[in-house]
Amino acid sequence: MRRRLWHIPMALGAAGVILAGTILLRNAWRGNTPISARQAVLEAEQALRRDPAMLEPETRQAVRLGAALSIREATRSAEALFIQGIQFEREGDTRQAEDRYWNATEQRQDYAAAWVALGLLLSRKGGRENLERAEAALAWAVALEPGWARARSAHAIVLRKAGKVEEAAAEARAAVVLDPSDPAARNNLGNALLALGDVDGAAEAYRSAMDLDPDQAMPRYNLACARVQQGRVEEALTLLDEAFRLDGGLRSGAATDPDLAPLLNRPEFQALLRGYTLDWTREHGAPGVCPDPPATSESDGTAAPGPSRAADLSFFHAETPEP
Repeated sequence: MRRRLWHIPMALGAAGVILAGTILLRNAWRGNTPISARQAVLEAEQALRRDPAMLEPETRQAVRLGAALSIREATRSAEALFIQGIQFEREGDTRQAEDRYWNATEQRQDYAAAWVALGLLLSRKGGRENLERAEAALAWAVALEPGWARARSAHAIVLRKAGKVEEAAAEARAAVVLDPSDPAARNNLGNALLALGDVDGAAEAYRSAMDLDPDQAMPRYNLACARVQQGRVEEALTLLDEAFRLDGGLRSGAATDPDLAPLLNRPEFQALLRGYTLDWTREHGAPGVCPDPPATSESDGTAAPGPSRAADLSFFHAETPEP
């Protein structure tokens, strides 16, 4: 493992985190007692353990507050560096995030959460060397906490990216056994099974993930990919309609997703990509004939990168693997 030294204690990126947390800092009190950086970092860690995908606004607020307070007070504990790294990564500053993760693991080599975050970040950077480092980081995280489902699931993601699909499926299955109620583990198992060619098994895993968390768009999207391979095109279109209603940003990558290529000549699919719902299209006709779709609340208008092949649900955010 590469070793990094702390060298940007108050860089411009850190100032940005403090600025982003200004309002929170003004309200960082418990009754008449101000919250310390140590307490804020501890609460952020606990929130991430409960909600590792950061789906709840309370989790995101706890992380912002922990990062801002610890930077303002120049707190350099491994836990503070980890929380700072999470916030930097959420803001798109991956260089600062990586620096924090390396330093956190330097201080505490038994800090599994930091190794997981570092491994996933490295895997997203691309390149053989980064992928090898990511695999090593996540293997170490699993060795530290073999009973932690999210570490096993994250390891499965990177193993699949490395082409080790049988090992990825084994780790993904282990994650499901450890935490059967985790939709992310089942979603990622589906991705590993799909890579193995077990389309039926993948579809079953995606359906289980949907049942566990009906508000998540990604398992629906991934199940649509599996249904296309099974020849169940109408069901795939319905699932995509539902997924896009939940997360309109998924449209941006769907047009180039190889799993959905068989749908490209379907007018309904083209309509979905343009923002129409299936109901609207069936009532008014295909794009080019029907008027512009009405404004709805199905999308927030943000252009989040869409998945290229089935996307993972992972620690802190959704993974979007390379094709």
